[in-house]
Amino acid sequence: MNEVFKRILTTIFKELFASVFPRQLAQVRPAGTAAVNGWSPDFFGQFEVTLIHCANVSGASIDISLFHDVDGTTYDQDSALVYVHTIPAGGVFQLESSLVGYSTDENFGVQCSVANGVTFTFYGVLRGEVFTA
Repeated sequence: MNEVFKRILTTIFKELFASVFPRQLAQVRPAGTAAVNGWSPDFFGQFEVTLIHCANVSGASIDISLFHDVDGTTYDQDSALVYVHTIPAGGVFQLESSLVGYSTDENFGVQCSVANGVTFTFYGVLRGEVFTA
């Protein structure tokens, strides 16, 4: 197979793969109890957050909150996706979604009632992202 043709096919496959299959976008485990940034897009292009997985890694029940601010980092009741939801010790909470955006000004915040008690993992798709080998 011609090398140029092979490179073209590889590039097309990588772009299609990145546009269809969700991957981990970010993971954060807040060291405090204040709301912090969980994930922000670092490029201007379409993204879709498909799942936010919250794992309680402590031995006690913990309250969590999830936020989506489309033009800043105000994490309060006005930008809440989930507000003060209790996860039992060792339990998980998953928010399945199709949160689509285009702006680098959009931010997803997280908060938990116990420092280091919850690991938040964001999964989704970055349209137009090209993987490199």
